[in-house]
Amino acid sequence: RAIERAARLADGWTLGVGSTVEQFREGLAILRDAWAEHRRDGRPRTLAMGYFALGPDGRAAAEHDLHHYYGWLGPGITAGIAADALTDPAAVVHWLGVYAEAGADEVHLVPCSSELMQVDLLAEALSGLRAVA
Repeated sequence: RAIERAARLADGWTLGVGSTVEQFREGLAILRDAWAEHRRDGRPRTLAMGYFALGPDGRAAAEHDLHHYYGWLGPGITAGIAADALTDPAAVVHWLGVYAEAGADEVHLVPCSSELMQVDLLAEALSGLRAVA
């Protein structure tokens, strides 16, 4: 229902937290079909979101932050979200490639730590990537 509503009223769609790339692909197919059914011009904008925490304490920071933030969902769901956090540079690069290949127009990488060094660590992890327009 949300994807159909996005096709009817919005400029695009964002994949929810805790989802997989397979769910993104399925949602994108549904979105494009609904977009065409509503005779919308152009194509919908698509976004995916991932959490990251890099450096030696990255896993601990991700676990702490995400369990605190999503704790109201219950331990099973929260543990899954925390387990999906990107905590090493290679995982970040791989995740970006997978979602780019799946058709994401944009990705949002959200830090699980308020430490400013996370920005530098992310920039370092991405330094070998070529910007895609």
